[in-house]
Amino acid sequence: MEGSHLSRRFAILLAVSGLAGLAVETYDLTFSLYLRDLGIPGRQMGVIYAVAGLATVLLRIYLGHVSDHWGRRGIYAGSMGVLAASIFFTPAAVGSLGLNVVKTLRDGANYVRLAMHSLYLFDAERSGFKRLIANTQGFEVIMQGAGALLGGWLLVRLDTYTPPFMMAGVAVIAGAVLLLYLPKDASHKKPVTTLGLRSLLALDLPPVLKLVTARHFVLTMGLAASHCFIMQQWFVMKFGASEGTVGLIMAIHRFTFGVPLVLAALLPLKRLRLAAALALVLQGVAVTGSTFVPPPYLWIAVAIWLSHDAIGASVWSPIHAEWVQRYSRQEVRGRQASQSDTIANLGWVIGPLIAGECIQAGWIDGPFFVSGVIMALSAAPIAWMPASADKNPDVEEGAPLADAQKVSPSMRVTGTNGMRGGKPR
Repeated sequence: MEGSHLSRRFAILLAVSGLAGLAVETYDLTFSLYLRDLGIPGRQMGVIYAVAGLATVLLRIYLGHVSDHWGRRGIYAGSMGVLAASIFFTPAAVGSLGLNVVKTLRDGANYVRLAMHSLYLFDAERSGFKRLIANTQGFEVIMQGAGALLGGWLLVRLDTYTPPFMMAGVAVIAGAVLLLYLPKDASHKKPVTTLGLRSLLALDLPPVLKLVTARHFVLTMGLAASHCFIMQQWFVMKFGASEGTVGLIMAIHRFTFGVPLVLAALLPLKRLRLAAALALVLQGVAVTGSTFVPPPYLWIAVAIWLSHDAIGASVWSPIHAEWVQRYSRQEVRGRQASQSDTIANLGWVIGPLIAGECIQAGWIDGPFFVSGVIMALSAAPIAWMPASADKNPDVEEGAPLADAQKVSPSMRVTGTNGMRGGKPR
């Protein structure tokens, strides 16, 4: 890949990520508070978020498969269009059904956008992928912080929900227009083959990718329990925080993820498994620990809670993205990476249900407490990752893509997640 072409691709992807981040966080902050003001019970909020995570599973996998044949750019742009439409129509959604529809479209489109972003970037620059994905993710998260500030300011200043939604939709449209200037990816158009149910359900994933997927499913289940609708509402319910204060907290939340994410990419990590495991444990401890702070001390609780991304997600997030791309079979990487991400993100179906049940039972701290415990436990499966998972192409010159068929000796002896003898079934 020529440097000038990569620079152009990266600049466009960075700008698109920034605009999408601004829009998504503005939407998430506004949507959560919007549901609260509509008087929707906690259990029903959990169902809305769960349905959104479940409804587009097979479609997301199939679009990954299509991208292996027709390229990533067109699907990337299409997902941005659907994302914008879902945001624009949210204020007009009527009843639980309408809210379920717009939230499902929003989540499905955003998952596809993120998948195409990673696939396109890995196609462009494999050896520096972990650094580049950390930089684009970091910038997106920083812009999410700006979105939280802007959304909170609009809600306080205008005292209505429509302007933040409209502003978010315009930002996504701007990003979609920028994608028109993205150079075409290298994929060649060819007929899209039929995808059987076995492949859709990821039964043919390479063994290590199955392990990566299962581990990330546990993580997202825990993450979703505290990062769904309850994330904004917990500070209101427990500490009586205002909408403006919640917007400020959400902005700091994104900044304490985005900036460390960019800086972490500069670290010459060579023991990726250990780094990811420690980050997950520390993240879980921070989230659970924040629940022990009593109501008068809002900012002490905020400080403890905010540390979870700086010491956790900023480290494990780019490592996980690297592992998904590395352990997918290269000829069907779009499909398998989408399968892995989609199945792992089914944790976002269970997490909101956990949060909803906790709130319905009157346990306000429950979603955060349970979330941290699950996130810490999700580090355990990393012990079965093969030694090749430690290879870091960003700091090891000539480090090749790992062989997706190789598994650790302990996995060959005992089997893990239906894997026998280190061979995919």
